[in-house]
Amino acid sequence: MQTRFKNPLSGKPCTVESTDPKGLPTFTITPRQLTPLRAKLADSMSTVLKVVLTMSCIASQIYHPHLDWWNTIRAVLMYVIAYYILAWFVRRIFHRKTIIVMTTDEIRVRRWFGWQHFDRNLEHRFLLHVHDRTNAEQQRHEYEIRQASAKGRVIRKTVYYGESFHIVLLYAGHRKDMLNVYGHKESVAIIARLQYCDRCLNEAVNMGGGINKRPEDEWNHTPGGLNDV
Repeated sequence: MQTRFKNPLSGKPCTVESTDPKGLPTFTITPRQLTPLRAKLADSMSTVLKVVLTMSCIASQIYHPHLDWWNTIRAVLMYVIAYYILAWFVRRIFHRKTIIVMTTDEIRVRRWFGWQHFDRNLEHRFLLHVHDRTNAEQQRHEYEIRQASAKGRVIRKTVYYGESFHIVLLYAGHRKDMLNVYGHKESVAIIARLQYCDRCLNEAVNMGGGINKRPEDEWNHTPGGLNDV
């Protein structure tokens, strides 16, 4: 029985492999991610949602004609289920979709104003950078915490930019930001997928640094060598 291996392009971010007219591979990577600002807005909306549902739950019990423990428990359960479903839905709404197309010749990124093109044959690398606003957010939080402490209060600030990263294309020595991602795990998954697709494209055009998917790919196709039948 032949072993079936997991497709390396499965999982997130969504990646579709196709071929161009020359038979060379083309990768379309479509991350759906939160940015730090969108994550903050999603959390704010979830807080408003929690307040509205809590008030509705309390009001339904106050004005219920037959108030008993069973009705109270049922109302609380419905409130909890409704909150988590709606909060998940709200968070999904705030996810941003980015389309990245990689061919042997170019890298294309979909922007609000159209496609941005980069020559893949020039020196390039995909890198993960800490968000530029991380230090500013950290300093602001430290100041607000010290102010609250001076008044005898203890507060905890939610970190957004400190948990966010820039997915960067280092293009001929110049930094080109491709997208901003909230969440370390999500950022690592996207950068790993871009690097993998880039190595596969290198292998497709024998540029070196690619990935051999099959044992026979280890053989170099040199003049006078043996080719696949």
